[in-house]
Amino acid sequence: MSTNSMIIAKGEDGFYRGIYSHWDGYIEHNGAILQNHYNDLEKVNKLISLGNISSLEEKLPDEITNDKKDDHITFTSLNSIVQEYKDDITTEYIYIFEDNKWLVMVNNGKTLGNIVQLDIALALSKANNREKLIELTGSTTVL
Repeated sequence: MSTNSMIIAKGEDGFYRGIYSHWDGYIEHNGAILQNHYNDLEKVNKLISLGNISSLEEKLPDEITNDKKDDHITFTSLNSIVQEYKDDITTEYIYIFEDNKWLVMVNNGKTLGNIVQLDIALALSKANNREKLIELTGSTTVL
């Protein structure tokens, strides 16, 4: 079964652009890869230029040959992202790169949870502090 996620970055123009990732969207996989390997806007923009992806890899391909490289969604604000996905129970994780840090929102099966800094969510997950992670994200989906 897939764990769907969105990977979104706020550009220098103030707009948010994002792509869909089909597999392994959970914090311990996509979240960890984003935090550890896509930690500046240039790298994140290159990732988004690939268009929608099946799965996230630690390294970008040397050459972008994807015919869907312009296949991304644009948002005008963080609030517009929340409005788009608040009732979408199929997108389980939303990662947002803004001000040189990653944020994550987790869908709790009914609506989006709280916006949390990804590094904090990863640290809690690694420490097996599920109770605090659930409290912060507002979602038991992180289990």
